[in-house]
Amino acid sequence: MLHRVETRVVLVGEAAKNGALVKALQAVRIMEVPVVKIKGGEPGVEAGEKFIKSIVNMDINVPCIKTDNVKEFGDGENTEFETVFVLADFASPDYSYLYKHDNRIVGPPVVLHCAGREEPLPFSSRPLYSTTMLNLSLCFTGFRSKEEVKNLVNLVHHMGGAIRKDFSTKVTHLIAYSTHGEKYKLAVCMGTPILTPTWIHKAWEHRDDVKFHAGDEEFRTEFKVPPFQDCALCFLGFSDEDKTNMEERTVKHGGSYLEVGDEKCTHMVVEENSVKELPFVPSKRLYVVKQEWFWGSIQMDARAGESMYFYEKMDSPVMKKAVSLLSLNTPNSNRKRRRLRDTLAQLTKETEISPFPPPRKRPSAEHSLSIGSLLDISNTPETCKALAGERSHSHS
Repeated sequence: MLHRVETRVVLVGEAAKNGALVKALQAVRIMEVPVVKIKGGEPGVEAGEKFIKSIVNMDINVPCIKTDNVKEFGDGENTEFETVFVLADFASPDYSYLYKHDNRIVGPPVVLHCAGREEPLPFSSRPLYSTTMLNLSLCFTGFRSKEEVKNLVNLVHHMGGAIRKDFSTKVTHLIAYSTHGEKYKLAVCMGTPILTPTWIHKAWEHRDDVKFHAGDEEFRTEFKVPPFQDCALCFLGFSDEDKTNMEERTVKHGGSYLEVGDEKCTHMVVEENSVKELPFVPSKRLYVVKQEWFWGSIQMDARAGESMYFYEKMDSPVMKKAVSLLSLNTPNSNRKRRRLRDTLAQLTKETEISPFPPPRKRPSAEHSLSIGSLLDISNTPETCKALAGERSHSHS
């Protein structure tokens, strides 16, 4: 038999003085209440550990309670009441006290959202200020500061969003500091929006606007990670006019440019029709790519995968073979197409490992993808979803 609890909503401090909020609460008659079961020392489980068995809807006791002293009510261990505290400031001492004592906390926008939609007050295991990021699932990449990630994660949770450690088809937005890494490549492949951390901070500034949602395309477009972010480009074999134009576009799209030979360069873009020999032996860290990579990245508004655009001298034996295969007059020949694919794979395998390496611990759980196989598939959403699904499954 379920233990009967009393439901109540407590307006704290400034929230109690908000007339629109008090009126909105009159329209919210129901709240979600978790049914909690206490485990009794099963093997591997700490005695007394709680877990949520289910969520039920219960009528809210009226009228709501107003207080300036949360310590009168703020005891998360009180099993007689299921209390929701409405708090206007998530940076206040009242918030810290309630959070420390494991109380349910919502912001005024949550109440206004529920009143406008005639929905019950939602149960959230974390403090929920607004629905600004409701139904959004975010993943992070390229961050070096754990403290920054922690702060961003808190803001996302306060706005009703979810966080996923690994990239999968369930991720709606990737938050990235750079264009490097496997998560970035998967997001580009799947067409998942890739945004800067500023998007989260700006969304938080809109937290009191009940009609605002961070996922609106018009809002988030401003925060897209540009294709050349964290990239330093140099240009070889171009006319002065073309070189200047490409340098200007590099800066416009988030990158920087240096002179050929600078050790800080990440990419050397080559005019393959005018360059017969490279002026130096490039380091393994330097991508030497044809200009199609540059223009392709700008066109798709994301850093294109370099492996399809590596510069290769025209007089190299493997390149001559590839060119001769490309000019075959019998495109329907499967055998010849396979030869072409294998040759192209040979062109790239020395320079870049597959962007989708299998997990180290369970190599049998996922097929290794070579660049050759990637050349033979289009970057369709279905293909990318399959890849992301495999990655997600391997981490589960």
